[in-house]
Amino acid sequence: MQEIDVNLPEWLAKELPVPIAPHTLDFTEDGNGFMLELTTGRLIELKGDTLAEAHDEARAMDLGDFIFSKKILKKHKKKALSSTMISVPSGTKGFTRMLGMSTDDARLNSLKSAYAAFLKHDENWRNSPNFYNSYFWLDAHPAFWTRMDWKTFNPWAWNTDGFMGRNNGVRLYVYKSKKGKVSFQFEMGEHVSESQEWDEDNNCYILTGAYKNHYFDPRLTVTAKTFEKAVIKAAKRLDKFYNTDGTAKENVDYEPSGEEIMIDDAVAQVSDGSGSDWWDNLPRRRYVDEKSSDNENS
Repeated sequence: MQEIDVNLPEWLAKELPVPIAPHTLDFTEDGNGFMLELTTGRLIELKGDTLAEAHDEARAMDLGDFIFSKKILKKHKKKALSSTMISVPSGTKGFTRMLGMSTDDARLNSLKSAYAAFLKHDENWRNSPNFYNSYFWLDAHPAFWTRMDWKTFNPWAWNTDGFMGRNNGVRLYVYKSKKGKVSFQFEMGEHVSESQEWDEDNNCYILTGAYKNHYFDPRLTVTAKTFEKAVIKAAKRLDKFYNTDGTAKENVDYEPSGEEIMIDDAVAQVSDGSGSDWWDNLPRRRYVDEKSSDNENS
């Protein structure tokens, strides 16, 4: 595995755990069997006679991720795709199966690869902000990155592209005027860092999700006569308000629309009029499935 040399956005790095070192699947000392060497140094002899059987047995133990030893990789060098993946016959003539699993280092590297890919899109877009570059720049922008599954809380699983379609970062609306003129409108909004619901029994907000949804940001709404022009315009608008790491830019000169003023007034009616502090000072507690040792915080 080639390590990607790029620093992840700070907001994302804070959401990721420290990578856990994998165990090692190896031959026994006599070379006639297989064993699982844990990171603690403990050796577990496996009953499987073949690499596939030993692999399946090790996975069934559910002790964590593991890689193949150098000895196993050397023996299967023609079929080894990496230290974690080896292709072997499946038992059905003409078919093969893949042995192995991912590791935390590989998962981290995958996220770095996704961010590096976006930075390449960013370079291309800034050099030539045409429709093609604008589309893929929007499609993978970190401002839209969300968790794949909040309920199981896999901290490594993130949607890092597809926001021009399946992942709902950017929404397209097509309108036709009475005169028959067609226009294309994009609505966008960054990921929501914390989704919360009020718990009346405990008199506090409960965290129900993190980075799983998107806001609607009326500042980012654009309209154009063609789809291509709308995409180009949407990219320029997003760049005006957001950095390449997905964070919002500060002190951007902008005149709010009537719709935004109406929304702000509605929010003010449910606050005590003291500004954003009323929200920040409300008590909160987190669900235990966030897997945080600090399950309650204010």
